[in-house]
Amino acid sequence: MVSSGTVLGNLNTIKSIGSKYSSEIEGLSGSWEGPSHDNIVSQSESFISEYMSTIASQMNAFANACDLYEQYKTAKENAEISESNYQKAVAQNDTSSANEFSAAVTRFRNEANQLKTQIEAQLKAAASGTLTATANSYAINPNIPSAAAASDESSSKTNTPLATSMSQTSTSSGSTGSGSYSSSGGGSYSSGGGSYSYGGGGGSYLSGSSYSGSSSSSSSYSGSSTPTVKVSGTSALNGNVIDTSEPVGTGTKYNLSESDLNYLAYVAMREQGSVEGAKLELSLMANLYEKNKNSGWFGSSGTSNYYYPGDGYVDVVRDVLVDGNRYLASEVVEHDCLSDISSISTGSSSNRSDYIPGETVIHNVYGADYVFVGFAPNGGDPFGYLV
Repeated sequence: MVSSGTVLGNLNTIKSIGSKYSSEIEGLSGSWEGPSHDNIVSQSESFISEYMSTIASQMNAFANACDLYEQYKTAKENAEISESNYQKAVAQNDTSSANEFSAAVTRFRNEANQLKTQIEAQLKAAASGTLTATANSYAINPNIPSAAAASDESSSKTNTPLATSMSQTSTSSGSTGSGSYSSSGGGSYSSGGGSYSYGGGGGSYLSGSSYSGSSSSSSSYSGSSTPTVKVSGTSALNGNVIDTSEPVGTGTKYNLSESDLNYLAYVAMREQGSVEGAKLELSLMANLYEKNKNSGWFGSSGTSNYYYPGDGYVDVVRDVLVDGNRYLASEVVEHDCLSDISSISTGSSSNRSDYIPGETVIHNVYGADYVFVGFAPNGGDPFGYLV
């Protein structure tokens, strides 16, 4: 899907061309006089006024459609994530969370439907204008002064101004590059060997501007109170599921605002769908931030449409990031949903029992290879460290 920035950039280019064309026409007055000159000036002014106004209106509408489509995709993803979290909550007999996620599903679906209607309206506006130039009907008047007649004849025997030589019909179509209204949910992102696909939520940026309540904002660490601390050790396991009852060790402690706490709690909830899984997700966020000084490895669309996730998730953010209790060693910087895993070294990638901690090498569809250390609790994602 083309971005609104690209569309508006092209519009500025067209406006620049129109401005240059007007300047060139105005510059003819020093060497060309007579009715044909006056005619071309008049028609060029009409051409610029009509064409540029219509084109600008169409392209602005298309740019709006592009922006709305990005919001539509996010709403669809949020609805699917909320539906997944709802099913998990029902399976765990968590009535409170189930009701919350059910309401979120309805809200996001309604938002998607409203955005779809707005997109269709903008695309209709983008395709509504048709520009057609007609031939110049001016003919040389035999009664004009001879000097002017000579100027007319020598300058333009066919007497067709530049504006009317553009005799094509120009129509902006909203279908070009507009993409589909459907969204399968998710979306994958890769950076530096890392990858992520929306299996249970979105992702977060731990650097950048602090969350201010808008759907496009990203959260940030406002600074650590101690130098970065490496966490080593092995996570306790229940079979091949990581036991999050006790931290692996103590890592760097961060100073976070209340809005940061709430927002990061929301992201962790969307990622893993359970409080225990959030402990691992937040530990992974810290590991990536401390490794790269920017956790942009996560998908930005997964951080939008914030709502308060609940006190339990906020308490986990305090535990992991403010108090520094980490549930993963610092080397663990990978996780995927099962659908993004192409193969494993110890069996079938779709069979969770075939994953062996410390032995299974996971190959994902983006080319990353990492050693499996365990699954997040409550049906969460496999985590690991890069080979």
